[in-house]
Amino acid sequence: MNTEPTTTLAAAKAASEADTLEIKAALEAASGNVSVAAKSLDVSRRTLHRWITNLGLRAWLSDTYPRSVRRIPPGAATEDRSEKHRHRVFR
Repeated sequence: MNTEPTTTLAAAKAASEADTLEIKAALEAASGNVSVAAKSLDVSRRTLHRWITNLGLRAWLSDTYPRSVRRIPPGAATEDRSEKHRHRVFR
């Protein structure tokens, strides 16, 4: 028995389901933090937001991880911004 999708629509649906699972897993690992999830998926934050909207995950994200509980998960690497955003004093 051949289990491969036989139509373009079926293939697109299977790919969409796989993408949805991968994105949900990344968001769960990041405790709903889209920036951290985007880094783990190696895409921009804007691209991940677009995927979330296109795949219909916006309600799931808001229900599962309200903005008040989205945070950087323990053990996640964070960038020290103190050096990056230093202001130079010109004389």
